[in-house]
Amino acid sequence: MFNIRRQYEAFMDTFKTITLIIPHDQAGGEREFSVVRGDTTIPLEIEEEIQLERAMKIVTSLPGELDLEKACEVVDANGIRTDLQVGAVIRTAAFDERYYYEGEDLGVRKVEGGFRFKLWAPTSSAVKLKLISKNGEEAEHDMTREDKGVWTLEIQEDVE
Repeated sequence: MFNIRRQYEAFMDTFKTITLIIPHDQAGGEREFSVVRGDTTIPLEIEEEIQLERAMKIVTSLPGELDLEKACEVVDANGIRTDLQVGAVIRTAAFDERYYYEGEDLGVRKVEGGFRFKLWAPTSSAVKLKLISKNGEEAEHDMTREDKGVWTLEIQEDVE
């Protein structure tokens, strides 16, 4: 298991709410936060600040909904960035409604001329499939995101 060192943490708790956990030694100064996704910056509005034993919990809101399709970062007034992690949003009715997948076709299926790989991973912003041949050759393939957080890849060659 690996451990990622972050100066503070940011969790997506609903599609419109982000909770920040900031250690007390980092919590001083101006409280201003934004979500950054590519070239887009979305300011966060602070709704609540809660003193914890070792940190400050700051609950923020977004002006609109944020989806899980692309990776995001949260940046503070000093330019310190952290990755936006998936939080309690995965336990919401809105998440279930948006990403529930009824299909029975996940996994690997033999198709004419090759194989189709299908994976349900709605919280992923990218998925790679690594195939290793019998003789040890490795090949990585980017999977394509479809509706409901399903990722697919079709290999049109004879793969064993």
